[in-house]
Amino acid sequence: MRAHYSCSAAPKIIDEQAPLNDASPANYAQAKHIAQEVDGFPLALDQAGAYIEETQGSLAKYLILYRQRRAVLLSRRGHFFD
Repeated sequence: MRAHYSCSAAPKIIDEQAPLNDASPANYAQAKHIAQEVDGFPLALDQAGAYIEETQGSLAKYLILYRQRRAVLLSRRGHFFD
């Protein structure tokens, strides 16, 4: 069962120190796309934000990487200790 996406999830991956209305329209749109891709799951959004912050990457680059690697990452579930 898929979680229901919530637009309120998108701001969680935009810099917490910056007021939401300071986010560019492009960044806000990319954040919404990322939130949709991860079904608004809080842990996934937190991980996305941490990755973006750590790599100093953009939301757009993260979204491309996530889409490219999603299947590989999900296929590893439960196989880390094999």
